[in-house]
Amino acid sequence: MGRRKQKIKRRIPAKWRKLVGTIENGNEVEVVEAAKELANLRIRRSVKPLVRLFQEGRTMHIRENACYALAWMRFSHLTPVFIGCLRDEKESERVRGQAAEALEILHGNNPRASTSRRYRAAENVLIKSLTDPSPTVRFWCCFALGGMGSKRAVEPLLRLKAFDKALCPGWWYLREEASDALDRIQRRDSPDRIPVHLRSKSRK
Repeated sequence: MGRRKQKIKRRIPAKWRKLVGTIENGNEVEVVEAAKELANLRIRRSVKPLVRLFQEGRTMHIRENACYALAWMRFSHLTPVFIGCLRDEKESERVRGQAAEALEILHGNNPRASTSRRYRAAENVLIKSLTDPSPTVRFWCCFALGGMGSKRAVEPLLRLKAFDKALCPGWWYLREEASDALDRIQRRDSPDRIPVHLRSKSRK
């Protein structure tokens, strides 16, 4: 039994290295599946190479999926890494949006988190990014602040709900996501949203 356990332990590191390599060099489908599997494995030794891919990966797709894997590992010490990405206006809006979602994954649905320095740092950058030029970034910041139950975000979210007419590609209008975020903060039920590009089809 002891030898069997040893063999299993030896296989796991080889597996995570292979998955990191797939994120770096695989096709688009392989990259997504490898990111999901790495997130489930949650192996700390994979964090450093994933952060490298998140920050330096040669394509947006690599960086976005490295971010996804890191987010779902739920290591709160990575908060500054996601904040740094969200602040980087040279980064792709999709990767920055994924970083905003990552902050919600780390700090949402946890009443105790709101008193931590990491929560406050994440909250600060998300609120500031509600005025970002990118609709995608603003959309995911709304989502994150709603999931985090940020009371400080209520006023800026009310402004977005009233005045932001932009559409987040693949999703819905910013004013709708701001409204949903306010519902989550105030613990109200939100309507089920259908992406705008599917709405005409759903009526047929």
